[in-house]
Amino acid sequence: MPASLEIQIELPKDEGGFGVSATKYGLLYSSFGIPNLFMPILAGIMFDKFGTRLSTLLFATLLCIGQAIYTFGANEYNFNYLLAGRLVFGFGCCAMYVAQSAFVTKWFINYELSLGMACMSSFPLIGSFLSASVIPNIFTEYNDKVPKENGFYYAHLNGLFVCIICYVGIIILCFLDKYVEKTDDAWL
Repeated sequence: MPASLEIQIELPKDEGGFGVSATKYGLLYSSFGIPNLFMPILAGIMFDKFGTRLSTLLFATLLCIGQAIYTFGANEYNFNYLLAGRLVFGFGCCAMYVAQSAFVTKWFINYELSLGMACMSSFPLIGSFLSASVIPNIFTEYNDKVPKENGFYYAHLNGLFVCIICYVGIIILCFLDKYVEKTDDAWL
């Protein structure tokens, strides 16, 4: 989400931005990227030890918490909260790719596996495209109101709603996976 509002984040505080330099703005990506250096390996170990469903719920929870912290930082115009939110979000993000891979390899077989992996790779990119298209419009809509609203907050609040909707989808997926596992065991 930060990419779609880079210019606005870098604006001086008296102009409604966070007043950060381009270098400091880059920390939003570093704080997100650093956990992704080791989380896929750690997540793989956790998935093997605790199971796919429980681990998926844990990492999805981290994603929602990270987005909530980021949204709080946007509301408070506090760049440190933005960094903390991106860090927590980063802990969950790459681990969720491991979760997706675990579910796809379990649910898709043989020649269907390629389609499952393609969908798994495409949907996040579609989400990024939609975010880049929608977030600046939400920001502008609220910032242009009189009296001015906090466009950062409302733009990122929408991102939090999307995270929560996805979290509900993950809960449903876990229940479906458990149900299918029981049904498959009954047939055997």
